[in-house]
Amino acid sequence: MGNFFKKFTFLCKEIWREYGKKMIIPLLEIVGMIILCAILAYVLNGHETLAEYAARK
Repeated sequence: MGNFFKKFTFLCKEIWREYGKKMIIPLLEIVGMIILCAILAYVLNGHETLAEYAARK
């Protein structure tokens, strides 16, 4: 079982070495877009939460 973990960690390190920077930048862009959309939805909605909207309707 220990040999499996050694091979697995080696494989993960090799994949990270080759694709690490290529994967981080798009993931950060996606997270940034989600945060930006959440902020815009909060600002444009007049600071009303979903619970307040449901109680009003």
